[in-house]
Amino acid sequence: MKEWRKRDENGERCYVVTRFNAQCNLYTHSGHQLDLRGLLPRQPGQVVEQGVLVGKQDLVTTRLIMICLSDEVTKKRREKIEKEAKDDGRIASSEQLELARWLLLLTTAPRRLLSFSQIVVIVRLRWQIELLFKQMIRAWTD
Repeated sequence: MKEWRKRDENGERCYVVTRFNAQCNLYTHSGHQLDLRGLLPRQPGQVVEQGVLVGKQDLVTTRLIMICLSDEVTKKRREKIEKEAKDDGRIASSEQLELARWLLLLTTAPRRLLSFSQIVVIVRLRWQIELLFKQMIRAWTD
């Protein structure tokens, strides 16, 4: 967050797109803390977008994009969360399992530059690029 804030204050044209971390604090532009659960869309496929401030001390202006996922996708995500927790010798938190119902994204890019659908594409492409890098590193180290 500090890096985002620093770049913003320096007037740098650098935009961030990232998945929401449940540990983040969300605030209105007037400084009131938001409860994420009150903002979430309820119907699969429904998208809600809201301007928020994110952070604890260094607040950054962002767009919070919330997409309600289908029951099928939610089930797969919850199974994955539970498996990863079990593999790590822990139990998945109820909050993690609850939030698996939504794709939650934060971006500093304004709507005029990127629509919510373009942001979703960027997130998917980013994952593919990360997988490609992992494969390249494995190939180089073998």
